[in-house]
Amino acid sequence: MKRLPLLLLILLLCHASAQDTDTAAPHESELLVLEQAAAADPEDALAALDLARAYRRLGRDKQAESIYARIIAGGGGITPENRADAFNSLGFLCQSRKDYAGAIELYRKAIELRPDWSRPLLHIGTCQMDQGKLVDAEDTLKAAIKLDKADASARNALGIVYYRLKKPEAAEREYRAAAVLKPGWIAPHWNLVLLYDSQGQYRESDRCLDAILRIDPAHFGALYQRVQHLVGRRDYGMAESYARKLVSLHAGSAESHEALGMVLWSREKMEAAEESFRRAMKADPNYAGGCLGMGHVRYHQRRFGEAEEFYRRAIELDPALDDPKLGYESARRAREREKTGGGCSAAPAFAQASPLGLLPYLAVILTALFVRRRV
Repeated sequence: MKRLPLLLLILLLCHASAQDTDTAAPHESELLVLEQAAAADPEDALAALDLARAYRRLGRDKQAESIYARIIAGGGGITPENRADAFNSLGFLCQSRKDYAGAIELYRKAIELRPDWSRPLLHIGTCQMDQGKLVDAEDTLKAAIKLDKADASARNALGIVYYRLKKPEAAEREYRAAAVLKPGWIAPHWNLVLLYDSQGQYRESDRCLDAILRIDPAHFGALYQRVQHLVGRRDYGMAESYARKLVSLHAGSAESHEALGMVLWSREKMEAAEESFRRAMKADPNYAGGCLGMGHVRYHQRRFGEAEEFYRRAIELDPALDDPKLGYESARRAREREKTGGGCSAAPAFAQASPLGLLPYLAVILTALFVRRRV
């Protein structure tokens, strides 16, 4: 059954990012310093590359491309390593536009100039992943790791390839290696969460969530997934505690309010659940989860006509979701049975088996793993 997608991640939040690099946009004062340094010595390729990276992080790709083109043209004090860096960075821009053929061509030019550099191989591997060429990606990433055994990004990316190739033990090995190589990086821990959840190994998954929350106590995805695990174990009191923490840290998120609403619904605190769902709808009027939750509340209150309306609105907001459609049919049948004097349950049929079914699964599709980080 298809479930409601999370924001994310993300933000987050991502199956986790395949590439570990800085995404923070520079402050205007920092940009000014970089611009002044590049202007002071036009032949300083390193200053120019630093400025190009800053432009990229600000989304000013045209200015970055202009600098890369000048470095690629050579001259002055520009070294082969500088040109390789420019080819690699220009390839990354092509990759971000999904021009994989163009990106790979540029990465290969970088490799010609710096055969011992693993980064372009990592990028080629992620291009191949995006294209679904998983066997090729595996070979490419292994080659990158052979050049740099301490490359956490390559180990994490190889883990993703193995996950998609349905080789969970190999995926686990690579994720754990990446986590050891870069302990403060959340991505491999998050990928382990998704791996263990897919196998029903929730204790192992919980340990990985603990690791993420030690790195970032406010991590949206980890807190959300912790709520989901607790509801799955029917530990509603602790689930409510974590859901309230999620709301306190991410009050502007519709998903946070919806998660709390679903926990409260499971505890039959209908008035409080309704308040949370209405806050979700207010935070994002186009998010289907708030309407779906309100449908559940109205169904529980046996106000089936209103439940139908909320489910219908959820369907309009996201026609791909299954739950609002099932809820709508359950409410319609319940209203008809009520007219004829028949009985009905206090919850839609699809929601009765487990309260976990009421919480949207974290929609971290493997093809969305590559929320690319700047190189």
